[in-house]
Amino acid sequence: AVGDQTMPSISGANGRAALFWRNEQTANLQGVGVVGTATTGTTQTAATSNDPANSSVSCYDNGGGTDCILVWQTDDGDLDISWTALEVANAGMSAPAAEQALISEAGDQFDPSVLGSVIGFTVAYTNHVDGEDSDVYASGFLSNGTSLFTEVEVGATDGDEIGISVVSVDTSIGFAWNDNDGNIVYRSMEATGVNPTTPATINQSANVQSEPSVAHNGSRYLVSWSDARDDDIHRTRVSNNGVVSDAMGNSMVTSGSDTGSDICSDGNKFLVVWIEDADIVRGQVVKDGGGDDGAPRIISGAGLA
Repeated sequence: AVGDQTMPSISGANGRAALFWRNEQTANLQGVGVVGTATTGTTQTAATSNDPANSSVSCYDNGGGTDCILVWQTDDGDLDISWTALEVANAGMSAPAAEQALISEAGDQFDPSVLGSVIGFTVAYTNHVDGEDSDVYASGFLSNGTSLFTEVEVGATDGDEIGISVVSVDTSIGFAWNDNDGNIVYRSMEATGVNPTTPATINQSANVQSEPSVAHNGSRYLVSWSDARDDDIHRTRVSNNGVVSDAMGNSMVTSGSDTGSDICSDGNKFLVVWIEDADIVRGQVVKDGGGDDGAPRIISGAGLA
């Protein structure tokens, strides 16, 4: 691809996935369909207005097909959140629907993460008002973008909270985010935004961890993050009741500097994608037991065969 590709996001259902990223040369969001381990169809442009960035996509089963919700932050002086909808078929990704504003409040709303379903979707994001700490929130919407439940504060720690990721587990919603001490924190609540659990720290490294992402395969969570100890992406497994399997996190070892991971699952294995050296999108399949399934492979950027 031409120019640097950054900020990847991936999600799938029914053997098909949508992969999105920001093209820094054209300053827009681009995406492509994925079937199995190969891209399919042509690259689609999803958003061009107000410097779109930090996208998040969530795909779900619509009765045999694969529908997806895409959200991202915009910048028109204040940071806000917009959204669109699209479909992925075996032949490729459909052209996304027209961009629509979704969340625009006092201050800045940024770094969104989305969870979609046939009923609607939940968006988690960071909210910052000048003079106050940044806090993480979630809001629920019906499939047409109207409100399902009003803004709920997810974070419950002192200081700034940023970089939230959201995942569905049965009738609950799980969240992972970065707290003021550089730790990754997890909690869950019911899908209607009520009865949140107590926040729990899920990693044990003394270094700063950031940019978390979380997915669930029906048996356990996999959480990934950018780790300052070696500039690599690390991952850890977490049980349904919050027990961490890999306290220090296993590294996705590559030769470059790695940032901005995202995860999806096919109900068994996980696929983790991230940015290497600012211009390569790389992916790694992770087994349910935590081990790698093959070597990391280039998905987009320099070195793609």
